[in-house]
Amino acid sequence: MSKSATTKSVKKALGILKSLQDQMSTKTKEATLEDALAAIQKEEAALEKKRLKVLKRQEKVDDTIRTLRLNKCTIKTKKDQEPDMYPMFRKFYDLDNRPVVTICTVYRRGKVYEGWAICSDVENPRHKKGEGIALKRVAEVLVTKKNSLPIQREDAADILATLNLNPHAGYKSVCYNK
Repeated sequence: MSKSATTKSVKKALGILKSLQDQMSTKTKEATLEDALAAIQKEEAALEKKRLKVLKRQEKVDDTIRTLRLNKCTIKTKKDQEPDMYPMFRKFYDLDNRPVVTICTVYRRGKVYEGWAICSDVENPRHKKGEGIALKRVAEVLVTKKNSLPIQREDAADILATLNLNPHAGYKSVCYNK
């Protein structure tokens, strides 16, 4: 074989090797992209599952709020028995006679559920708004059965101290035994 024929065959072999290498890297890239796509789809499925769980919980809370609002209008209890799922509201006023704290209490199966609404100094407190917030918080704790929303604002703590109120466990949504 001549030198030029050898060079041509080497160049041809190098060309074939390069095309094989390109095909291999393309397949590797495709596999990497497929793996990445699978990971993204898996993450999207997990997020969708979380979103559905949150929506389901919110539906339960909304149903509980509707039930509590209905029960607020009608009390059906036997003599000397506490009403079941009946919201009772207590309001506490500041020196300017504004309802700054509203507590919604529900007795259910030997447990007490409370939702607290605490207005800040800058807000203009209204009865219905405070009742709505407290009702939403008690519905949340009725569904989750867990204390939530710790009192963190300093002005809220000051208002509670001024009114000599001590929320159970320092939360705005509370569940405890009688």
